[in-house]
Amino acid sequence: MPRFRIAAPVALVGALGLVGIPTLAGSISHSAPVAAAENRPVATAVGGDAGPLVYPSMLNTRLVRADAALERLTEAVDENNAAGAQTALTAVTTNMYQSWVAAAYIIQTTPPPVAAPDSVMYTADGPPTASPEQGAIAVLTLQHDIITTSIALLNGPTAALRPALRSTIDLVTGWRSAEVNYIKSIAPPPVAGADSVDAHASGAPVGVSWDTLMPDVAAMIADEIQQLRGTAPVDAATLQAFRTWQARDLTTATSILAYWPPAPVGD
Repeated sequence: MPRFRIAAPVALVGALGLVGIPTLAGSISHSAPVAAAENRPVATAVGGDAGPLVYPSMLNTRLVRADAALERLTEAVDENNAAGAQTALTAVTTNMYQSWVAAAYIIQTTPPPVAAPDSVMYTADGPPTASPEQGAIAVLTLQHDIITTSIALLNGPTAALRPALRSTIDLVTGWRSAEVNYIKSIAPPPVAGADSVDAHASGAPVGVSWDTLMPDVAAMIADEIQQLRGTAPVDAATLQAFRTWQARDLTTATSILAYWPPAPVGD
């Protein structure tokens, strides 16, 4: 299951021109150069030194099944097994959707934690328990993995699967935009002030609030834009899809950064 998130979002979103609130003026070129391409995302374990996070079972089972199906999808495409790839792709999208349903339920039914020195939740003699916010980020990370893997598979040997892959990417990027809007509707604005690093308006423990986690989502989206710009489209339909997804990604990423500006490097 996905246990990693994109670190150092400031460098990557800056490299792709996503700092601030840029407008989508003019057409988006698939071959647009990526400035400062050396600023690549670095994957770090969400659980930190204590180990992988423990997610509630209703969410964890869906994350595990979606991740396993994504692996089967890759293998089937590499083996030119169109039927097996379609079956795996259906399992990916079904479990991804159900994972968000589970994450949203957990968000809606879990009381907010109280900010305190010992407020980070740990299981007895075990790794930390994921907060509702971290559960949602796990789903968004899964969606990022689905999008980037599907983009890479578009030039695979199973040409018959390309329409389904494009539809999946289109569906996932659309769902993600709606999920970001939902999170914005329930999350308090980031606290601006000298003490904003030590306390959050949501009352969540430091390091697991929306305002510290959501900039990482913008970095994941920036990573997708980099992939779209650097991948040669296999046909005209894919080229048009690449342009559509870049536009949607830019809109979603800039919306995130407008609401949750990343902390300056060094803070």
